[in-house]
Amino acid sequence: MGGNSEDKIQDRLESQIRRYGLIKQTRIQEDQVDTNLSMNELAEITDGILKEEDIPEEGAERYSYFTSVLRIMVGESFETGMSCLCGVLGMSLASIGSEILEHEDIDRYERVVDMIEGFSDEQLELAFEYASEFRETDQGIAATQNHVQLSEMADPISEIEVDDSGSAQKSVEIYSKCMDLCDNASTLLLALNRIDEGENPFDVDLAGMNYGAKLNQLSDSKCETLVEGIDKDLRNAISHGDIVVDPYEKEVYDASTEKRYSFEELEDKTKTCVSVSKFMGSVGLIVTAKWAYSLNLS
Repeated sequence: MGGNSEDKIQDRLESQIRRYGLIKQTRIQEDQVDTNLSMNELAEITDGILKEEDIPEEGAERYSYFTSVLRIMVGESFETGMSCLCGVLGMSLASIGSEILEHEDIDRYERVVDMIEGFSDEQLELAFEYASEFRETDQGIAATQNHVQLSEMADPISEIEVDDSGSAQKSVEIYSKCMDLCDNASTLLLALNRIDEGENPFDVDLAGMNYGAKLNQLSDSKCETLVEGIDKDLRNAISHGDIVVDPYEKEVYDASTEKRYSFEELEDKTKTCVSVSKFMGSVGLIVTAKWAYSLNLS
């Protein structure tokens, strides 16, 4: 490979290492990441990624895997890189799917997945381009941070229980984090909806829209069943700081509207919202997987 190509690879790696550090909210030093392996060595490393048990969970070795795949993707061994990427994406989607469907059935998400599956080659290329650019923006990084934070707060979903004032308050905090994730991730979902309608998402400043406006547009689209999982009244009460936890009646209520939710209802709505939020935060991965598989098969 020429020096100019190597420089581009190194620049891309440094950018992704920084982004990965932002997502993990920790500073990753360059010496933690192995970027000086030959293409043959990288190919051997990425072969192992197809086996889930070969992926290190933490530390510098994990970053080496991450950057090795990226380096092959943008280097000469592109086909090998795409094959490995498909394996990683497949495992990631399987893991995400099991989390989401822990509390929900597939019906809520089917129309969105079907929409992406139905994209033409041109639409899929546009969707991948938008998703790739979005993930590098501040809003995209914020969405990924929110996703990581939500997983730390509410994993597994089945363990969310609301049976006293303390757990009710924690549930409200989880719901609030869900809204942070949905607010940021809904931009990409709205872009995909525009692509489905034959429009170019780059023609509009979707990131500049407020969350309420984005939700209203998504409610009148193939994403309708998805956003129905977000209780707008509960969302508004939490975002305005109007939620009151009542330990005597075992409920929470909106101090402005007096709309009330029993602890049991709050638990159910929180579990649903966590599922919806994790799905919305994973839409970019679904697009990337579809794009990668289409290239791998062509």
